[in-house]
Amino acid sequence: MIEEVELLSQELSPRYEGSKQSILDVSCRDKKGQRYIVEMQNKRFSSFIKRLEYYASRTYSDQRFKGVDYLQLKPVILLAIMNHNIFPKEIRCISYHCNHEEETYKCFLPNLSYAFVELPKFNKRSEQLKTPEDYWIHLLKEASDENEPPKEAPSEIQKAYGILERYRWSSEEILSYEKTMMAILDGEDAMRTFKNEGREEGREEGREEGREEGREEGREEGRKEIKEEIACKLLKQGLSFQDISDATGLSASKVEELNNQ
Repeated sequence: MIEEVELLSQELSPRYEGSKQSILDVSCRDKKGQRYIVEMQNKRFSSFIKRLEYYASRTYSDQRFKGVDYLQLKPVILLAIMNHNIFPKEIRCISYHCNHEEETYKCFLPNLSYAFVELPKFNKRSEQLKTPEDYWIHLLKEASDENEPPKEAPSEIQKAYGILERYRWSSEEILSYEKTMMAILDGEDAMRTFKNEGREEGREEGREEGREEGREEGREEGRKEIKEEIACKLLKQGLSFQDISDATGLSASKVEELNNQ
């Protein structure tokens, strides 16, 4: 399980003067230091497999050029996602490749391995998706024609669809979204200010219990008014009642009531 990813430079620098520089689609390292390369390919090239082997071996061997001892070399895994098929039809949509000893089929050379995803071989409908891999491949293959994620999609898939949706927005929609987020941040800042002012007044007037109770009620009313003001702005932006409820802390029924005013 990958817990943390650090994105690295996509460039494989030339080792010798005059040699060609290579550019990787994505190069990253996980918490254990293991290296990952992700290559996306739309068009078919006869040299594609050899190019992937070169990228993986260069990424592995380049660790030595940085002064790493042989025993400290970290494994490299290359993931290739293709919009065409390169293997025979009996090979599944997702296939894994590494070095095995021919007779025992055991792996004694584990430091370079490959995973391939051939998108045309994936034929599951949205209601058939079960595993995280299913949802991610469906996203890669179908998201350009969909406006929302499949039902029961994991939270990370829903977040990915949200990010993709923003790339389809017009400049006016982007401006509207930025204004909405600014309104939410302004409201959160105002509520923090109320809380800080309340704590300061509480320290100064702690013995005046009756007056403090009145002030607290006033502050609470102020926080409520700010939340309602933010909710009204978000309603004008076309957000759903539930999204506004999540952003402001107001109940969905209160948001609906504000909408009807």
